[in-house]
Amino acid sequence: MTAPRALATTLLPLLLGLGTLVYSGVGHVWARSYAGDAFAVAFVVGLLGLVTPASLPVRLGIAAALALAIEFSQLIGTGSHRGTLSQLLVGSHFDTLDLLYYGAGLLMALALDMAVDGRKRV
Repeated sequence: MTAPRALATTLLPLLLGLGTLVYSGVGHVWARSYAGDAFAVAFVVGLLGLVTPASLPVRLGIAAALALAIEFSQLIGTGSHRGTLSQLLVGSHFDTLDLLYYGAGLLMALALDMAVDGRKRV
């Protein structure tokens, strides 16, 4: 992935994700809790494109594995989710809906990559 493409596929989810942290209008709880999860996963996919030469399927797999590892660490209660920064980055409790929104974030990353790439993929 070229640097401009990787930057484009990283910045949009980052800015939208940060927006969920400051948004306080209607649906702000949903935006922060779930839309933020989707944007975070899409951001990780884009970020991996900046720092690795990995293909899109590999980056999607790595991002999915990280998201699942974080979510299931909350389920088993590893105790690493206590501080404010920790809660902001990895959350504080297991929620099955998060898994759905991680999937949405992966689809968002795929769509964004395809839109920036401009080529059709099968």
